[in-house]
Amino acid sequence: MGDALAAFHRGVVGRTDGFKIGSYQINDPIVSFSQDTKGAMAGGQFEANIGTQIMNKFKVFLDYGHSRIILEPNSRFAETIDWDMTGLSVLAEGSDFKTFRVHSVVEHSPSADAGIHKEDLIMSVNGRPASDFMLADLRELFKKPGDCTLSIKRGQETLQIKLKLKRLI
Repeated sequence: MGDALAAFHRGVVGRTDGFKIGSYQINDPIVSFSQDTKGAMAGGQFEANIGTQIMNKFKVFLDYGHSRIILEPNSRFAETIDWDMTGLSVLAEGSDFKTFRVHSVVEHSPSADAGIHKEDLIMSVNGRPASDFMLADLRELFKKPGDCTLSIKRGQETLQIKLKLKRLI
């Protein structure tokens, strides 16, 4: 597991007031400010990474003949961009990527306050087996405010933990 973790980008996630792409204004986007010391995101070449959440607001056309990218707003353009509201960083493991292990827990987050620990395994979410989800499904689910119940396996013990999801960023 240690070698796979070496590929992670390290950064501070936050919001910026906004920016423009052409004539389109994006307000309060979530960005990652790199803290990498090596690799593609190191060296001061980037101020911040806006990521795929911004691009999900557009239909993207690659015009190779004219060396340009054309962006057209789609039905999600006006939606607020949100981030994980649990305070968990979760990794998918196993041959089918259906084993979900807590990689880290943000201090003073719903997960930290509820007692979730690094290395805990998520066995179910809101009564559904974790194997019913892909990692992307969990990430989307964890972006919605409200109550969430996790069944967590820690060693030989299984815990039922109720979280009150809230915006952290």
